[in-house]
Amino acid sequence: MKNKKTTKTILIVIIIIAIILLVFQYNKINQLKTHLSESIVTTEHIENFDRFIYNFCIDESFQINRIKFPIKLRYRVNFENYDAPLLDTILPLKKWEHDDLFYDQITQAQIFDNFKGEMRNTKERVVHFRGVQNGRNLAYYFEADNGKWYLTSIVNKNH
Repeated sequence: MKNKKTTKTILIVIIIIAIILLVFQYNKINQLKTHLSESIVTTEHIENFDRFIYNFCIDESFQINRIKFPIKLRYRVNFENYDAPLLDTILPLKKWEHDDLFYDQITQAQIFDNFKGEMRNTKERVVHFRGVQNGRNLAYYFEADNGKWYLTSIVNKNH
């Protein structure tokens, strides 16, 4: 009789522990789903960034139409001093000059955040140029809006 009670008690404890673990895992899965849905968006309707950036570099009128003017520009006034603060300014359309970014260069590096060579589905891209011992440090920030990519800001830390 005592053996049956002990077995029954152990079985009840195991069932309770299993239920607690299932509830805990369910909560963890829901937290992960929430986090992923907030950080990664479905971009099936957003144009291909590689095609966009190609057109952005070579076509001046396309480029002008794909910049959110006035555009925010951060730059270093004193290029000799790398620690000099960056200043913020707004660049209006009338002061914009066509920028081919990297199109005139021989190679273009593409860095991915995974081994599959894929980009995460977000509405943000950064084209960042860092020179090797030449002082170049320039970043172009793009955001998708209504399925199209737009340049929204530039940070020039060249020195």
